[in-house]
Amino acid sequence: MTIRAKAMVAVAAALFALPAAALATGSQSSTITVTGSVIPNCVGFASTNQITFNPYDVFATSTDNASTSYAINCTKGSTPSITIDGGQHASGGNRFMSDNSGNAAGLLQYNLFEDSGNTAAWPLGTAVNVPANGSASTETTTVTVSGVIPNGQDVEVGSYSDSLTVTLNF
Repeated sequence: MTIRAKAMVAVAAALFALPAAALATGSQSSTITVTGSVIPNCVGFASTNQITFNPYDVFATSTDNASTSYAINCTKGSTPSITIDGGQHASGGNRFMSDNSGNAAGLLQYNLFEDSGNTAAWPLGTAVNVPANGSASTETTTVTVSGVIPNGQDVEVGSYSDSLTVTLNF
């Protein structure tokens, strides 16, 4: 083998022995920005609930009470509220059930309350804040809607009903 051939073999061996970084001619760095967002959301809100009162006695001296409740879970940090409209027969800021007779004696007034003690009236069409979940979105918040038929109403015999739209806002 000639000197020239030996030199070429030595150069080739040396080149293969070098790490890839030594052969690089330059480099550049970049950053990737990662973003995301969490939307407010609530689940578990029943599409239909019912308040069923006992039969009303026009001579009773006490009110007739009934209630229903909603179990909801909302995203931590959201501020949910519930709005209940006036129903199909609201008049003068009051809710009424109707026997569909079309006369005033066929309207039975009732009230809705935010609490089981019936001290905080649920206003017609006004959003009422839902208490916040605990420390996690998986914790359930129960919202009770209490209904009261005031005593002393002079109404006719019949079956009375109303339909309300309940909206969960978040």
